[in-house]
Amino acid sequence: MADYDVIVVGAGNAALAASVSARENGAAKVLVLEKAPKGMRGGNTHWSGGVFRFVFDRARALEDLLPGIEGQYPRFYEGVTPYTYDDFMGDILRVTGGRTDRALAEILVGNSADTVRWVHRTGRVPMEAAVSLAGVKKDGVIRFQRGMVVRAEHEGVGLQPGPAGIGPGEGHVRVLEQDPAHVVRPEPPLHHDRRTQEDVVSLDSQDRGRARPTRPGQPRPEPGG
Repeated sequence: MADYDVIVVGAGNAALAASVSARENGAAKVLVLEKAPKGMRGGNTHWSGGVFRFVFDRARALEDLLPGIEGQYPRFYEGVTPYTYDDFMGDILRVTGGRTDRALAEILVGNSADTVRWVHRTGRVPMEAAVSLAGVKKDGVIRFQRGMVVRAEHEGVGLQPGPAGIGPGEGHVRVLEQDPAHVVRPEPPLHHDRRTQEDVVSLDSQDRGRARPTRPGQPRPEPGG
């Protein structure tokens, strides 16, 4: 097997974002391992609605993501309510009962608009209005649930790479359809020593919830979703 700078196990939304980010940050060769056949690739992403919740202060701030949308849906922007930073943060605090990690939530909300545009531009993911998921027509105007206006074209399936690949430097992010167990075999879980090792939550099915250390060059489990 050829040498790679970064190997990502799984080809869902989080994995592909990680692989493209690795390329942008200097990795010359990135390999993505995926067990599922191409038609079923993507993990949870494949089955999702592909909706992006992100901050926008004006309805027409969505024009770069939905060019020409008024030709398809007249009076489109009349049915769109801005979704501010405070709106997004308030929703997170509400659904978590105030138990969210505030620092991480601020990173999520503060970077949400730039992240969606990064997906659109760098991942070459076309966007569409989430009419069937979050739109209700009233008095000739489609009115959207707050914060749920834009989704990937073809929903979750549209977030998967097409024949042209995904991200910068085509040919440098390669998706290999093969059971990762045949390519990368991580060492058995080790007991965690809080005095000397960092906290890394194991994703092994027989060791779920226990922390274990990682070594340079050893696969490091990170959650997708």
